[in-house]
Amino acid sequence: MQNLETNNSTTHDSIQHNDNINAYYDSPAVLLFEELAQQQIHLGYWDDKYPHIDLAQAAKRLTQIVIDQIDIPKDANFLDIGCGCGLPAIEIVKQKDCFLEGITINSLQEEKATTLAEVSGLSNRASFCVGDASALPYADYQFNGALLLESIHHIGHQEALAETWRVLKPGGTVLIADGVVLKDEVDDADKSMLAETFVAKSLLTESEIKVQLQQAGFTDIEVIDLTQAIQPTWSKLVEATSLNKLAIIKDYDIAFFNMLLDFWDQMSLIWSQNAKYLIIKANKV
Repeated sequence: MQNLETNNSTTHDSIQHNDNINAYYDSPAVLLFEELAQQQIHLGYWDDKYPHIDLAQAAKRLTQIVIDQIDIPKDANFLDIGCGCGLPAIEIVKQKDCFLEGITINSLQEEKATTLAEVSGLSNRASFCVGDASALPYADYQFNGALLLESIHHIGHQEALAETWRVLKPGGTVLIADGVVLKDEVDDADKSMLAETFVAKSLLTESEIKVQLQQAGFTDIEVIDLTQAIQPTWSKLVEATSLNKLAIIKDYDIAFFNMLLDFWDQMSLIWSQNAKYLIIKANKV
């Protein structure tokens, strides 16, 4: 009886967490972020070459940097876990000439991604579904590569890597790009705020993620640190929010506008002190 109660509690917690993720992506703040970034729901990338580009351009640059790390043969099968509205997925299909499956927990995102594939004339190569990434609806050994773009913290590192390992073919590669990798010795209060803000099921340090990858069976782990290039995201959000002040107040109210400005400022401080952005690659032998 105790085991049944434990299982019921675990199931309830999982359902509640998924509901929280959906509420997060359907929230006015994230939908505004999506609008400002032109349907891209990930952070931006700035460097000395392009220091003044806007949020949408910077988000597109980050997408390209991620895609440049993907090495798969033509007509390979690729999986985008936590695909959002599908923009990175469609770019992967275009540039890598592959077949792609994308999965998201959010039905509105799935509709946008499917529409984008249709408009792009790529419905024969890119398809999307709503599902739980901790129990992927795909067969064992189905994919040549998989991407988790700012999604693994939602799913839980252990669960996500176990399922990714299962669906990858031998020789396949997992690519993780995440902006809430903890720095060492993070204060518990800041860790809790990061977890709450980003609806994280698990938050780990770089070394802990490497351990999780090894325990899942992955080898040849490579890490690229993009923290400094990602940091301007928060100040750019302040800038973009200010530029759209009248429209935001019209659609919501002045209190929401002021809340956003305060929140971006707060996240700039909390994130810069406690988190970093990494691209991590690993292979399934």
